[in-house]
Amino acid sequence: SMKYQEQFEGVFYQVYSTTKVEEGLNRTAFRKSSDGINWSAFVRAGDAPAGKNEYYQNIYVWRKNGNVNVGVIFADNRSTNDQVRFAVSTNGGNTFQPSVQVSTHADNSYIYLGGITGKGDTIVATWSRAVGNITNFSRSTDGGLTWSTTATAYTGGFYNIFNDAMLDNSANLYVVTADDQFVKVNLTVRKSSNLGATWTTMQQITSVTANQINSMPQCRFLNNKLYTIWERNFNNNSIGNWSDGMFLAESSNGGTSWSTPNIVSDTDTLYRS
Repeated sequence: SMKYQEQFEGVFYQVYSTTKVEEGLNRTAFRKSSDGINWSAFVRAGDAPAGKNEYYQNIYVWRKNGNVNVGVIFADNRSTNDQVRFAVSTNGGNTFQPSVQVSTHADNSYIYLGGITGKGDTIVATWSRAVGNITNFSRSTDGGLTWSTTATAYTGGFYNIFNDAMLDNSANLYVVTADDQFVKVNLTVRKSSNLGATWTTMQQITSVTANQINSMPQCRFLNNKLYTIWERNFNNNSIGNWSDGMFLAESSNGGTSWSTPNIVSDTDTLYRS
């Protein structure tokens, strides 16, 4: 889960897990700050019943009818099968309405929440599950009150759990998945011009060889460009030492091509004997 904090109109909005509601169990908490240092007391955003666990959270903030709306998405195990849920606040996060179910899974598996993106009342969420290689998504066009049936944005080769999504100004939807391609993980891109009714496979952001892993992508559309930042781990010698760093790539043509990945962090090395 990557999009747990947003800055909107000069205010920081943050969602996170806390055990302060019920000891030993995670609950979804929300808080905000005007300076990133001093924060409001947390408000409970999720509503799982006692004895149930909420996990992974993302946040989406938008303005509607003069009010700041805060949407919080999370997974929980209140039902027989773990599901993704969404709760909205129409007063800047002071209070949250009862959550609604987003996913429609008929079997049980742990959920790895991916990303959330939106443009006004149009919201898209992505996630994967422990059972395999599918990037799931659902969309809402009414501010999160109702959601489409869970569908597939991408089917990979092996075990894919990291993904994110972004919408551009023309409502084109992009889903980026860290795709396990057997002893290597590359960032694949799928694009939809109709909110996921149909998909087109675009150029991969990365194209690494064996023993390199690109994971935990986070995506943004900004100033008419698509941006993706992620972590890369790679085996840099024969004895199995691993290095890692943060990389960034951008596209100015709607994902048709991507810039050469740039490292934007220091590189750390984990030595193995």
